[in-house]
Amino acid sequence: MLLAGLAHINLYAHVPSIIWIGFLVGVVGLSGMYWLYLYSVKSANMHLRRFVERATFGRGLMNALEQMDEIRNFEKETIG
Repeated sequence: MLLAGLAHINLYAHVPSIIWIGFLVGVVGLSGMYWLYLYSVKSANMHLRRFVERATFGRGLMNALEQMDEIRNFEKETIG
């Protein structure tokens, strides 16, 4: 669709169903990922939770969060 738009082809005029099918697939996919995220947060399965967090937030953010957890654990050990 992007390439057709860059070539100034009006897909809606030629094939309007492709726009609606693409929109529907996007909404279903986004809804499914949101449901999986909510399920993983409530689940007791830590492997599923970590997998979804890594897929959702990215590796860099997850590494930063893990380092913050290490700092908190170090502070608890040092103070307590």
